[in-house]
Amino acid sequence: MTAALVGAAVLTSCNKDQVSEIYTPAEGDGMFSFNATTTAAFEFSDDNPVLSIDVYRSTTSGTATVQLTSTQTFGSQTVNVVDVPAELTFEDGSGRAVLSITANDNMEAATNYTLTISMGDESVSPGGNQSITLTVSQAYSWISLGMGQFYDNIGLAVDLDGDGKLTTAEELAVQEVEILKADGYDRWRIVNPWGNRDAVALSWGSSAVLDEYSAYWEFYLLEDGAHVRWDGSLVPGILYESLGEQIIYQVPSDVNEAAYGYMDENIGFISEGVVQLHPAASIENTTSWFGQIPVIVAFPGYELPL
Repeated sequence: MTAALVGAAVLTSCNKDQVSEIYTPAEGDGMFSFNATTTAAFEFSDDNPVLSIDVYRSTTSGTATVQLTSTQTFGSQTVNVVDVPAELTFEDGSGRAVLSITANDNMEAATNYTLTISMGDESVSPGGNQSITLTVSQAYSWISLGMGQFYDNIGLAVDLDGDGKLTTAEELAVQEVEILKADGYDRWRIVNPWGNRDAVALSWGSSAVLDEYSAYWEFYLLEDGAHVRWDGSLVPGILYESLGEQIIYQVPSDVNEAAYGYMDENIGFISEGVVQLHPAASIENTTSWFGQIPVIVAFPGYELPL
């Protein structure tokens, strides 16, 4: 038993020496680590202009500086879209420092880039994270153009007198809406186009009007300079009661490109400052649709051709 205890003591001593040798780095070396190897994608915006990444060290004694390198890519192409400091300094008494990264003028809005930040082999702590990789992008910066007009033939308008025509202001139910433009891009946003639930209920009846609806309609100019397009489905917050499904608005070619793709030609500027959107109004979770619905937007200072 005495021999066994002596052997155990020797093993314990050896382990202590080994731990001490591995985890006590030379000064300035081998004591830094990123908090993680990856992080959630980050979108720069006017409200969120700085990407902050935590870096840790294994001591809080004295000041210390770690050197950093970064790579930025778009697909297989090397780019320079964010400004990453080449070094990060820890203050005396702190085991954490925050790396602050900002976007530069080379970053295109709504484009995903891959950013990897690394430290040298000699700097990373044992078991630490030597690098971190994440996706970064730039949100559009929106500028208000003022109040424009919005007309939706199916969502808002109603033939109150049954004459088959929409003639009065109440029947047309033209809405005043704020129009935003993406700074530097031919992209626009109609804010809260179906927010007037009383106007929608006038056309559909209150029992068919849902509380959830698209808060904005965003569309962009195509390369031909005349036609526009939007991405995704839009929900005006109307229930098609007999089927119990919502009505949704889509780009016609997204509904069925072979049958309706030609209708995309009706989507675009019909005159200066006036855009005809003409979605295909369909019933969610069915193959039923209403055909193209006249939806027209007049920018501030322009009038709807009604």
